[in-house]
Amino acid sequence: PIDLSASIAAGEEVDGTPPMSEQADAVHKLDVVVAYRVGKARVSHEIKADVQNVLNAQTTVYRYYDASRERIGTVP
Repeated sequence: PIDLSASIAAGEEVDGTPPMSEQADAVHKLDVVVAYRVGKARVSHEIKADVQNVLNAQTTVYRYYDASRERIGTVP
C-alpha cells in the first residue's frame, strides 16, 4: 500500500506498509459466450461470439502515486 503523506513529502511513491498486508478488491465481471458447432465425419466448424465484462465492472487492478496531482491514482 502507498503512504500518501510520505509520498507527497518525498515527491515519489513511498510504500507505507509491508507487501501483501492489504487484501485487494474482489473482481466481479460477467463474460458471455455463444457458440454453434457443426460436425461431420472428418470436419467440424465452430462459430463463437465472446463478450467480456458485460456489466462493465470497474475493479481496481493497480494503484500508483501521481506526483503532479499529489494523489493515489488507480487503473481499472
